[in-house]
Amino acid sequence: MEVRLEAPPPDDAPVAAHSSQERSSQARQARVASRSVTPVVLSIGALAALVWAISPGRSRLSPAPLKPPPPACTPVSREFIPSNFTGLADPAVDQLPDRLKYPVLYRLNTMACRCGCRQSVASCRFNFRQCRTSSLQEENTMAEVKRSQQPIVLQ
Repeated sequence: MEVRLEAPPPDDAPVAAHSSQERSSQARQARVASRSVTPVVLSIGALAALVWAISPGRSRLSPAPLKPPPPACTPVSREFIPSNFTGLADPAVDQLPDRLKYPVLYRLNTMACRCGCRQSVASCRFNFRQCRTSSLQEENTMAEVKRSQQPIVLQ
C-alpha cells in the first residue's frame, strides 16, 4: 500500500493579497493619525507661545529686612473702641481736682489716639508710656479743660 501525501493547494495568492490590503489599510491609518496629531501639536505650541508673550515680566521682590519693632505704639487693624480707665498713673491727671479730673478722664477714654494704634488716648498712655502722640493729646486735653474751668456735663 502506497500512501501519497499531497500538499494543500497553494493559497499564497489570496493571502498575499489580503496581506497587502492590510498593509495599505495600516498605512492609511498611520497617515490619518499623523494628520490629526499635527494640528494638536501646532495648537499646543501656539497656546504656549501666546502664554509666554502675554505673561508679565517677573518682578524682583526681596523681603523686607527684619528689624525689631519700634518701641512706640504699633498700628493694628481694628475699629476704635473707647476705654474705661478711672485713673491714670500720670501725676498731672491725679493732681487735678475731682471736678476737672473726671471730665479729663472721660475725654481721654473717648478720644482716639492719633498715633495709629486705634486705642483711646487713656489706653495708649497706659499701654505705651513712651508714645509721644498720646502724651501731646493728653496735655492738650488737660489744658483745654483747665482753660474752660467748667466740668463737662455727662448725659
